[in-house]
Order: sequence, then structure tokens, then C-alpha cells
Amino acid sequence: MVSLQKCKLGLAGLFLLSAAIGSAQSVTIISGNGQVQRMNFPSTEPMVVEVRNAAGAPLAGVTVTWTVQGPGTTVVAQPTTDENGRAQANFIAATIFGTISFTQSTVVASALGQSANFTMTAVTTDQTTGTPFVEAQLLYPLVEDRPVIGPAGGTIEREVQIRVRANLGGQANQPIPNASLRVFESEDTVGPTIRCEGEVVYTDAQGLATCKLIFGGTTGSGLFSVFVGGQYRVFSQIQFTVVPGPFGALRIISGNDQQGTPGNLLTSPLVARTEDAAGNPLPGQTVVWEVVTPGTATLSNTVTLSDANGRVSTSVRPGTAFGPIQIRVRNTSGTISAVFTATVNLTLTGITKISGDDQEAVINTPFADPIAVQITSAQGPVPNVQVVFQVTSGTATVDPAAVTTDAQGRAQTNVIALGQAGPITVNATVGTFVTTFNLRARLPGPVISSNSFFNAAGGQRGGVSPTALVAIYGSGIAPGIQGCVVGSQIVPAFQYQLAQVQVIFGALPAPLYSVCNLGPNEQYVVAQVPAELQGPATSVTVRVGSGNTTVDNVPVTPVSPGIFELVNEDGAKRVLALRPDGSLVTLQNPARRGERIRFFATGLGRARRADGTLVGTNQTATPDRPATSPFRIVVGINNAGTPDDPVASYSTSIIGAYEVTVIVPGDTASSSNAPFAIAPVVNDQFVFGNPSALPIL
Repeated sequence: MVSLQKCKLGLAGLFLLSAAIGSAQSVTIISGNGQVQRMNFPSTEPMVVEVRNAAGAPLAGVTVTWTVQGPGTTVVAQPTTDENGRAQANFIAATIFGTISFTQSTVVASALGQSANFTMTAVTTDQTTGTPFVEAQLLYPLVEDRPVIGPAGGTIEREVQIRVRANLGGQANQPIPNASLRVFESEDTVGPTIRCEGEVVYTDAQGLATCKLIFGGTTGSGLFSVFVGGQYRVFSQIQFTVVPGPFGALRIISGNDQQGTPGNLLTSPLVARTEDAAGNPLPGQTVVWEVVTPGTATLSNTVTLSDANGRVSTSVRPGTAFGPIQIRVRNTSGTISAVFTATVNLTLTGITKISGDDQEAVINTPFADPIAVQITSAQGPVPNVQVVFQVTSGTATVDPAAVTTDAQGRAQTNVIALGQAGPITVNATVGTFVTTFNLRARLPGPVISSNSFFNAAGGQRGGVSPTALVAIYGSGIAPGIQGCVVGSQIVPAFQYQLAQVQVIFGALPAPLYSVCNLGPNEQYVVAQVPAELQGPATSVTVRVGSGNTTVDNVPVTPVSPGIFELVNEDGAKRVLALRPDGSLVTLQNPARRGERIRFFATGLGRARRADGTLVGTNQTATPDRPATSPFRIVVGINNAGTPDDPVASYSTSIIGAYEVTVIVPGDTASSSNAPFAIAPVVNDQFVFGNPSALPIL
């Protein structure tokens, strides 16, 4: 149920609502990991991390804390994240004492409960010669293995491999793990590219790192360098050559989107180019030219073997059909293809929508009616003309996509909404004429029923009465939300749409307090029942994004009392009450016999002012215009009545809530759990709210 225990509701200014706290979904290393550096020197590259939220967006202005586990210190160059969510620091290696070659430290970058670890290696140097006591060896490629040759867009069997190890005293030949290995083209290399798969690899427990090379760019030769431990050791001027890769693509060069007339050769031939995955032309490749819809065109002067520039071509003569025709060029297996389109013109006068426009359907279902068009020419309706239906925006499919007009010049097709909600446009095209159908796909609504409604304070089922606070439970109410999204108060007023959720009672929109997802069976929205709502029953519609569900015949009662409760020190819920000094009533601060206390409730009916006017939806009372419940209110304390009639005043700060003032009986017994109850009297009948308890001294 909904209670202050779970921070689903609070009191304005004191207990009303809890604010959401942002948190990081990830702290990711961007660069600077695995560096090897001389002791007492700063790292040659900064350590950079990126902080992102749960939606994957970068978080700016977040403080990143850098801590060192091991010898060394950090110099924070950028303590808070920039607009790209990035922060950076440098590592300064500590002095190494004794006869050891190296030390390793872990630098932890932390933000909002997440962290990332850098491994930094500090190296001892010979005090006389300055020679470091950690060596990096290039095991492959050796001089005799150069140049390194690979296909554009592909890899080779051999890799770049290094070994990093110590060479001093008791650490001699000891492998060094977690040192980085990267590969870059030299600055004078233009066109061909070479990289490690994954960009950066690290040495293992044996001090070995192996980089699988990926070749790209244009064909040709260049030079590359191998960077070990950041810039600790650089092996440069290594030759590599990118050769053409396997047949990977067909690119349209010219001849696409021409206009033609029936039976006449198109002005320009269709020209395509065979390419590898990196876009380099491939000569000597065999292709197949074909008309996508047989009978709509014939081909001639066809070149199926690519020339020295990778080019193939064909000429096209349209048939007697009007509208678009398509010519496909593909490899012999059909796995690679490109499609040319030409338009065969007819002297048409128009295309007109007949039916099917402005429909709505649930995602992954067909629209109820097909979409239909009428094709006309100067001579009247046009039969045997192909109309192409195409989804131009939104997610949907048409079946069939190409339809031939009947004897009346009409064509129709079915539209099926796919898995994304939103507007859908479908174009119907014949020749140069286009008409557009505007459709909409919506999400299925949340799963709710007449049993989904609960008093938002007391948690009992029901709770639909004018101005009352009600919690509506159902799966699909808060998809994609973790925790609660709470509405903002303005003078005070709550939003009618929150986290893409809307609630409508009959035709009356309801102001929303919060939308929450606290786990299985704990998705709900808290709303104020509109003050103007009348019974005995209503329909309730809950909209989530473009999806909606309506429940009919939800009972509406004049009152639906519920007492706000607070979790006390012993973990038990008791009435949320205030003593005369404004302090909370708790086990440690119980109510005193004979004193006047205030407690909070909802569902005591639509409040009325002294001048007879009624409090409206999304309103509070005001000090200059107080309002009270229209019903007599009875409060029971310790299974007995109270010395006076309780006063139920509509709150001046909490929408939908009443502040009830009552005197604790002077002769009642002390108790940590004195029974506490409230009951408006409607037509001489007591309507009880949720039972609660009150600590009394």
C-alpha cells in the first residue's frame, strides 16, 4: 500500500514528497589506463573517465574522486565532469627504494556510487645512466616480417605482440601485467589505416600482450607505431600495406532515379561499382543484373564483369506499365546488392485517398481498415497501374507494398503497426503523384481493473471520492522508471501529466502526485480524485505515453477516509500526528492526555468554505478562506470518543488532505498503541477509515 513509510506521499514543506537523487549508471575509462612511467615523474597521458546516467547520457558537473591504492599521488586536472561527462587527473609515481624494478598502484576514480580502476606502473631507473629497469620487447612483427600486409576491412592471422618485464635484482625477468598496448598510423600516413581490435589491449600475467590488427581505409602503404605503457616505449616506422579486401559492397554510381516513357530506352545506362568493405574498387568481379518485377522492363548492353575501376553497367527499356520500376544488381550468391529505381510516366491527373486515413491501432496489430486510393487521368480512372505504398515515417509495414489498380482505378493495401508507438505516415505513389495517409500506433495501455484503486493514505481498497488521494496500481504504469517521479508544486498545484502518465476520471483530468516503480506488483500512480466528480460510478482512463486503458463502473462514494501514517522507532506504523508545539508524535514523544493534537487524513469529502463555495480540483484552502468537511467527523481514541467534536479543516498546504484537530481524552489510559480511528458520518452511517494507533502518555 501507499504510505509515508515508502516516501510515496509526504507533507508539503514538512513531509509531502521526497526529492529524487541522481545516480551514475557507469564510470568508464576513456584513456590513460595501463601506463608505465619513471618514478617521480607524472604520467605522460592524463587518466580520463566518463560518467553516464542510467539512460546512457553524459552527466555534467559531477565530482569525481581520485584515490590511490599503492605508492604515488594524483594531480586532479579536472575535478568535475565537463559537458561530455568527462573528468581527468594525472598520476605521479612515487620514489622506489631498494633493489626493485617497479611498483604498481591502482588509481580509483569514483562518482555517485560507481567507480573505475586504473593500473599505473612506476619504474626504477639507473641513477648513473638513467636506464629504466623495466624493458619492453617487440616480439612481432620482427624486421623480417615487414611490411605487415592485410585486406581492407579485414584482419590477418599474425598479430602485434609485446613482452614487458623487470630486469633488476630479485625482480629480474618478472613479467609486468596490465601494461597497455596501442597501434597508431604515423603522421605522414594518409589513406590506409591500422588499429588494434578493441583499440587497447593489456599485458597478461606473463607480461605478454597480443593485438589483433584490423586494416581499413584506402589501399596503399604506410607506417605505424606501437605504443607500450602509454608512451613508455614506442616502436615506430613499421611498414604496413592495405590490399583490397573481398567483395563487400555494390555502390550505385549513376543512372538512378531516371524518368522514362513506356517502350523507350532510358537516357543513361545504369552504372554500379564493385567494392571491398572499405570502399576500394574491385576489378574482375562477376555480377548479375535483373528486373525486380519481371515484365516491367528489359535489359540490354549488359556488362557483368567489373572493369579496372570496378564498374559494371546495363541499359534499360521500360515496358508498358506506368510508375516506378526497379533494377537490381547483385553478386552471384545474392548476398550483396544494390537497387536502381526509374519512373515510367503516365499523363495522370491525380491520386486521391478513398478511405483508411486518420486511424489508430495498438502496436504490433493491423489497422482496422485498409488504406485505399483512386487513380485518375484525363481519360478517367486508370486501371492496371501499379501503386506503390511505402511507410515514410514511424514503424509499420504495408502488405502488399505494390498494388495494381482495378477496373475503377482503385488500389488498397493493409497497414500493420510494428513495435514502436507514434505517428505513421504512408505514401501512396503513382508516377509523380503522391498522397499521404496519416496513422498512429499507440502502446497497449497499462493492466488495471476495478481492483486497482486504493486509498493513498490508509491503503484500503477503493478510495475514489471527490478530492481524495487515490493510488492506482497496475503493471505497465511506470515502465522504464526506477523509484518514484514526484510532481512539482506551484502555489501549490500539481501537474496533470507526470512521467508520461495521465489519469482521467470520466472526462475530468486528475492532478498527479507521483509515478512509482518499486518492483514487481509495485507500479502505481498517485492522483487526486477531481473535486467535481459525481457518483455513483465513473470510468477511469490511465494513459501511459500513447497507450491507454479505461476501466468502467468504478464506484464513487461521498467519502473514502484514510489516515496518513508514519513509521515509528520500533518499525511499526502509527498515525501521523503533531503535538501543540508542532513536534511529531512518536514513541519517544507521545501525545499527552488532555492536549489538542492534529493529524492528517484524506477522503473526508469535498470541502466547503464558510460562504458556501466548494474547494476545487488541485486546490488547497487558504488562511483567509478556510474550508471544512461537509460531514460530521467522529474520532475514536483508545476505543472511546473524544471530549469535543473534531474539526476537519481542509489543508492550506497539502492538496487533497485534511488537518483534523482533536483533544486526547484526559481520562484515557497511557499506551504505546492506543487504537485510533476516524469515521465521517454520511446519512447517519459511520464510514470508517483504516485502523491506526496513537502513543499516549
